[in-house]
This record gives sequence, C-alpha cells and structure tokens, in this order.
Amino acid sequence: MKLHNLSLVIVTATVLSLGAIAQAQNPAPGGKMRPGHMGKNRPGRNPGDKMSDKLMREASQRIERAQKLMRGALPIYNGHRADAIQLGEIAQGEIKIGLAVDRLHEQGAKGMGKAGGGKVQDGKRGPGHNDEQVKRSNAQMIAAGKLLEEAVAMLNNAQSDYGGHRRAAIDATQRAIQQVHAALDSVK
Repeated sequence: MKLHNLSLVIVTATVLSLGAIAQAQNPAPGGKMRPGHMGKNRPGRNPGDKMSDKLMREASQRIERAQKLMRGALPIYNGHRADAIQLGEIAQGEIKIGLAVDRLHEQGAKGMGKAGGGKVQDGKRGPGHNDEQVKRSNAQMIAAGKLLEEAVAMLNNAQSDYGGHRRAAIDATQRAIQQVHAALDSVK
C-alpha cells in the first residue's frame, strides 16, 4: 500500500468522524452547534493548550520546509527521499487532525487543507548528475533532516495528547528522519 494513499485515507476518515462528533456534542435546539460553544473558554481547556497548539503548527511548518528541500533534491536516493516526503505528509496530516477538534469548534469544518503533494519518484544516481549537483542535493537532504529533528522536538514539547495524533506525527517524522539518513547513505 502506498504511503500517500494511506495518508489520504487517514485524513479523510478522521475529518469525517470529527465532523460527526462535533455535530453530536451539545447541539442547540434544532440539532445545530451553537457558534463558539466549544471555543477558547470551554470548561476543561488547559491554558497550556495554546502553547501546545503553537508548537504543533510550528512543527508542521518545519516539516513543510523540509519537504520543499527534499523535493528540490535530486531523485537519486533509491526511494528513500520519496518515502521521507510521504512520511512528512502523513505527519502533517496527523498534526492537522490533532488540531482539528479546536478548529472544527472555532471555525467549522473548513480549512482542513489538502493532504498529499503527489507522487514523488526517486531512483539511483545516473551519469547525468555531476559531483557538485550531488553535493548540493545532499546538503538539501541534510538541512531537511535538521528541520525534521526540530519538528520532533517541538512535537515532544507539546503538552496535549491530541487524541494520539501528536504521537503518530512524532512517529511518522522520526521514520522520515530515518529515511533521510538512508537516502544519504545510499549515495556514498
């Protein structure tokens, strides 16, 4: 099963289930959610949640920057670069899902964003890439790996569990880091 398809299935299923949960929780007369009912001042909201939300969003931004770097790298890493990009997409999807409960309550179901960025091809180094190009490409992969490591640190510092999606994002990001290392090892 392709990682890209799996991430789309996970994001879609979770968004649908979160929408059903939001609709079922404490409806106003007529069965509709009262605007702002589950907003920032809802009972049980931890003041540290805002900081956790910020860390989650910043981690997602780091993962996105890492993906841009990896997409810009040469496709010479025996599939490891492509796998790292797809794992980053899964991690971003998990972060979006984890944050979705608050966003569903505060904004409605809009703004979930699209999952996935298309299939990425990766192969072996061919004669068309000179040493300087490979060196620049490797530098992009190294920078991407550092951004992914920063994202993991931010996710680890977030206090909220986000229904297990924070942990899933950490796992996917750590697997992406492993793929970056494998990619760099494949061109030595």
